[in-house]
Amino acid sequence: MIIRISKSAGVVVEARELKLSVNPASNVSATLTLRTKIELPVVSAGPEIIQGPGEYEVAGIKVRGISLEKESSAKLLATAYIVDMDDLRLCFLPQSVKSFDEGFLDQLDEVDMYVKVLAEELGQSVESVDKLSIKKKDINEGETKLVWIKEK
Repeated sequence: MIIRISKSAGVVVEARELKLSVNPASNVSATLTLRTKIELPVVSAGPEIIQGPGEYEVAGIKVRGISLEKESSAKLLATAYIVDMDDLRLCFLPQSVKSFDEGFLDQLDEVDMYVKVLAEELGQSVESVDKLSIKKKDINEGETKLVWIKEK
């Protein structure tokens, strides 16, 4: 699995022939696209674009969208996503999450990797990389490692 970030494509996760894009600024060729914050009312965008809470499966990628009510408003819907892809469980959070809803962490189950975590909350230094390639066997249970993926 390779994870990259760019201004136009957002976060891109590639695993085998699958490509997941999260919050792209423009249309990106991807198997599946997730949008963590969208303006209301929601406009239908097709089955390969997920924009809101619920359970989905597209091309073998399982997605659970969890509503973030504290981050949402009458004009904006904020959603966190749990994605099962390539034997890993990833969590994608919207930019600038101020606080989590009560019980939110209980809904996460066991997540292997959070994409977008604040360094000061983890009390760690940050390793800066151009791209991240990760496999399930590379993850040590109970260990937290913070990596900053440079924008391209």
